[in-house]
Parts: sequence; C-alpha cells; structure tokens
Amino acid sequence: RFLSLLEFKIPVLGKFILKNELARFSRTLEMLIKSGIPILKAMEISVFVLNNEVLRRQLRNSYKDLEQGGSLGGSLKKSKLFPVFMSNLVAVGEESGKLAEALSEVADVYERDTDEYLRVLANLLEPVMILLMGVVVGFIVIAMLLPIFEINIMIR
Repeated sequence: RFLSLLEFKIPVLGKFILKNELARFSRTLEMLIKSGIPILKAMEISVFVLNNEVLRRQLRNSYKDLEQGGSLGGSLKKSKLFPVFMSNLVAVGEESGKLAEALSEVADVYERDTDEYLRVLANLLEPVMILLMGVVVGFIVIAMLLPIFEINIMIR
C-alpha cells in the first residue's frame, strides 16, 4: 500500500500512472455497463483491472457507497485521489442517465493524455540516448588508444 501511494508522489510519472490507471478502469467499467451488467457487479469486476492498491481501496469504498444508495460521482468527489474532471463528468453522467458515455469520455481523454505524454517522453529520450552512445563509443576509443600512446612514449 505504501508503494502504491508512493507511485503517485513521483514527480514526473505520478500523474501519468494515475491517468493510465483511471483510463483503464473507466474503459472497463464503460464496456461492462454498455453490455448490460448492473453497476454494482460492473464496479466489482472493474476494480480488479487496477494495479494500484490505493485506487482499488478508494473504489471499494465507492462500491460500498453505491451499495448503500449513494452515487458514484459523489463518492469520487469525496476522495481527494480522483481528479475533479473525472468525478464531475461521472456525476453528470449519472444524473443524465448516460454514465457509459461519460466513462467513455473520461477514458478517451486520459488515453490521449497518456499517449501524448509517451510521445513527448520518447522525443526527449532520443537525444539522451545519442549522448550516452557517444560517451560509450568515446570511452572505447580512449581505452583502445591509450595503451598505444603509452607504448609510443616508452619507445622514445
């Protein structure tokens, strides 16, 4: 549980991990609801898609709120872990009777965000990889030429 909470505290990767997990959960829940599975059973199944224990615990609490007659959007709003965007969109989807469409929108937005983040990360990683390869090649060249220079100095 501590490591799951620590994942979200990582400066660069924390938001990426959260959005990735929420996109996966939203997409799964959306597909189950569209298939005609009741919301409680769909929530119960969708929780197992998550890798993060903190998110699982929060969604189990939301499941208990749903069981007692509460709303999913309200339960998500109570938790500080879920972004306001997701909780508001889910609440509006519940009130309008279009929860599946709201979850689809949440999943689409977060999937686009994670794809964009990965694209930017890959573009930033290319120069770093080139620099590292240059350092490795330079080290190999120096390691090969240094003994030759030392032999040349010893001969003189």
